[in-house]
Amino acid sequence: MKNNDRLPSLEKLQAKIDKFRGKKPSAPDSGNDDMTYAVRMVVDLATGVIMGVGVGYFADWYFSTIPLFMIIGLFLGGAAGVNNMIRSAKIIDKKLREQQTDDDNI
Repeated sequence: MKNNDRLPSLEKLQAKIDKFRGKKPSAPDSGNDDMTYAVRMVVDLATGVIMGVGVGYFADWYFSTIPLFMIIGLFLGGAAGVNNMIRSAKIIDKKLREQQTDDDNI
């Protein structure tokens, strides 16, 4: 067998099959999707809390008060962070449902 007589790779064959079926070529699965979603949730929560505490700290500094605004900012930032987590979870759930529906239609 000569070098130019090699069989086509499986990726090329799968791309041709997907093209024939009218499906977009799929990206290779990295296997890190669950970790990516978990990190996104933690970042959403942490960002809300940090921003709330930061705004409260500067309000306390400006008004020369006890850490009253910082405590209020902590609770408001936590509530905003949880709200962002819920929003992200809905987006991720919608994306996974669409992906599952696409996989079921194949």
